[in-house]
Amino acid sequence: TARYGYYSSGGGFFNDGGTVILSESTITGNDADLGGGFHNLGGEVTLTHSTVSENDASGGIHYTGGGAGFQNRDGMVTLTHSTVSGNSADWSGGGFFHHSGTVTLTHSTVSGNSADGEGGGFYRSEEHTSELQSH
Repeated sequence: TARYGYYSSGGGFFNDGGTVILSESTITGNDADLGGGFHNLGGEVTLTHSTVSENDASGGIHYTGGGAGFQNRDGMVTLTHSTVSGNSADWSGGGFFHHSGTVTLTHSTVSGNSADGEGGGFYRSEEHTSELQSH
């Protein structure tokens, strides 16, 4: 469990080009300007049977987003049998702020997230092309 962390990027976790694999884990109650629960920068993140909830992204601006649950830039995020819920962003992307890269959701739920800007559940930056897969 990663909880009650604060940092400018990645309150719960900040991944800068590495590989993170979490199973049966909880990322909750964290706060950051970008990526309250998780900020993935060019790395690979895999969550299985895990929960990302009640995180807050309180900074950023429209084009850098917030991503209270996740912020993904140039990386790969894979969630399987996982939940992203109850996260809140001051700007965009309550559940996810997806700047670039790939996000794959398999038998996973994104619900009950909010953003004061755009994309309460999921926001994809209009400045970049990205791929979202849901199986």
